[in-house]
Amino acid sequence: MAEAINSRAALERAERQKKLLKKSQSRESSNIKLAIEQKQYNNEARHSSVWKIALADLMTVLMVFFLILWLIEKGEKEALQSANAVVQTEDGLPEVLKQRPQHIKEAVKERFPDAKVTKVNAYTMRIELDSRALFSSGTADVPIHKRLAVFKTAQMISELQQTFPFTTIEVQGHTDSIPLTDRRVYRDNWDLSSARANSIRQIFSSAGFADGQLRVVGYGSSAPIASNETEEGRFRNRRVVIDLITKPSQQKNPLTQPIDILK
Repeated sequence: MAEAINSRAALERAERQKKLLKKSQSRESSNIKLAIEQKQYNNEARHSSVWKIALADLMTVLMVFFLILWLIEKGEKEALQSANAVVQTEDGLPEVLKQRPQHIKEAVKERFPDAKVTKVNAYTMRIELDSRALFSSGTADVPIHKRLAVFKTAQMISELQQTFPFTTIEVQGHTDSIPLTDRRVYRDNWDLSSARANSIRQIFSSAGFADGQLRVVGYGSSAPIASNETEEGRFRNRRVVIDLITKPSQQKNPLTQPIDILK
């Protein structure tokens, strides 16, 4: 009887151990399955976020691309607006040149009320100053107060070059036909007119004009604008002319052209 009880107890213990073993195996299997599922989930989550990263990169690239296009378009508009200032109009003149005459006239008239400012052609403005407003009789020296007036005028004109520079500033000296009585300094009216033109050229140079822009011409009495037979005519002929030229001349200067001595 006791042996039967012991045998039954042993069977029950074995049965419990077997159940415990099965539970343990089942738990381990569940843990393994859970780990596998977790790994699969992590892999899926990782793979599922890859397209998001790729999309974000693509959106960034597109944003930069469209930003560059916008900047290019904006730059072209600004360049076009700037170009409009010098664009050729229907009459063939840059807009900035059409606005210049009034600015130049105001700059000159402010300090030389009797000066004449005229438009020679589409690209040349002419300033005509009475020699008596600048020089004493028979001299080419500009008094200090008149020199300052010329300098301020030249400075204001120089500021107009920022948009469309002048090609040439030609300073011309003119006299009447009366010969010089004192020839100790100047031999004749040619020398006097050249010296007067050069005096004005020096002032323009100090006001900011480049030496390559400036040109001096002495005409003496060879280019009168009135008769030298009257005092009034001689008065008009004694003058300094300043031509502000924007378009370069198409004529070649023989003094600056190479000469083929073998011809």
